Amino acid sequence: MKFEAGTEVTPVVRLVRPLGSGGMGAVWVADHKTLRTEVVVKFISEELATDPVSLARFSREASAAAAVKSPHVVQMLDHGLMADGTPFIVMELLDGEDLRHRLERKGTIDLPLLGTILSQTCKALGRAHTAGIIHRDIKPDNIFLCHSDDGDTFVKLLDFGIARSGTPTDFHVTKTGAIMGTPFYMSPEQAIGEPIDARSDLWSLGVVAFEAMTGTRPFQGATLGALTIAICSETPPVPSRINPKLKPAVDAWLARACARTHDQRFATAREMSDAFAAAILTTPSPHIGPLAFQATLPSRTPVPPAPPAPPASPKPVAEPLATTAAPLARTQNDAPPSRSRRSLGVVGGMLVLGGALVAIAATLRPPATSSGAPPTAAAHEPLASSGPAPHASQGWVEITPPVAVPPPSLPSHEPALAPQPRVVPPPGPPASGAKPRRTAPEPRSPAATGAGCDPPYFYDALRNKVFKPERLE
Repeated sequence: MKFEAGTEVTPVVRLVRPLGSGGMGAVWVADHKTLRTEVVVKFISEELATDPVSLARFSREASAAAAVKSPHVVQMLDHGLMADGTPFIVMELLDGEDLRHRLERKGTIDLPLLGTILSQTCKALGRAHTAGIIHRDIKPDNIFLCHSDDGDTFVKLLDFGIARSGTPTDFHVTKTGAIMGTPFYMSPEQAIGEPIDARSDLWSLGVVAFEAMTGTRPFQGATLGALTIAICSETPPVPSRINPKLKPAVDAWLARACARTHDQRFATAREMSDAFAAAILTTPSPHIGPLAFQATLPSRTPVPPAPPAPPASPKPVAEPLATTAAPLARTQNDAPPSRSRRSLGVVGGMLVLGGALVAIAATLRPPATSSGAPPTAAAHEPLASSGPAPHASQGWVEITPPVAVPPPSLPSHEPALAPQPRVVPPPGPPASGAKPRRTAPEPRSPAATGAGCDPPYFYDALRNKVFKPERLE
């Protein structure tokens, strides 16, 4: 029939102006007298009005959409037949544009906005799948982006015309009339007429996301047969190779959304939506690993390099250097210490060595004695700084003239030792001109030699005690 403005579709719905052509017929804006608002009326075309399959699909669109209780599904107000037998559907009037027109204007969709679109579309699909309804025609034309007063995007899912269908017959219905673009978004099982489930809709939504991110469709074909072969045999391209701004996490998300085997896809629409939100928020770093925490180390003021240290002997200095430099290297992820830190280690080692030498020199310094005072014998104490401690099994015994008790010297950090036994000379003066008879001398510490006495030994360069031959006679 020919539709004109003022035509009454129902006693309460009157046509106002044409809105365009829908997938299966004409679309008009109409006044709803009872609701006192504008609505949309959709008619089936005359060519399809005699096709039983098309008539069933047209009627199914209204009933399936009404069965899905979701704010993200277009609201159905009425459907039926006009006086002349023409089917019609009355639905809410939406203000905005579908995703197809948005892509034609923008080329691609930013990831945050695409995340919002996918999230709300998945909410609508989740409600439909819970109700046992498979949409089977997910494409940019059926995802409507509504304008809102606060500027946020609100998605409405349209056209449930082939919902609940799983027979190969509807493949021919899909390629009938003005909806030839639908096969670009079909899943492999849907394209060859196999039974489908909710994961077929998720494949189609993944193809829509690919087109929104890259501006191109993942599968192309000059004919319907070539397109079907591409969908069933080719692997979807990697999105980041077309749009370098995309992250590897998005590539992994699409590979799962459009997996060849439906068992490897997302199980639910909610899982698919959550995974995409996580993928666009992920910030991979090439420095993940042991070196990653270097960026979190507190900044340090650069230390000026120390002046070159004089060469030191290998034995005393090597060990302090190793113990000082190792902790610095460990705080920088096992990296070699800088030149300034090596210099600080050398200086620290020399300070430790210098302190030890000062303590030894203070111990060896001869104390002042009174003139003519006879020296007294002192207890033999082992050296704590270097060299082996004297032992009773060595059999070294030395008789020395008494010496004066030395005055207090610098404080020593050596532990207090127990009194050692000493050997005193026999009573009576020695024979005139005869030297005191003694056995092999016992090593003595500098404190035991008395003030101003010539010890019977000396230390070589390796701190080994060497006895003087003339004192051993």
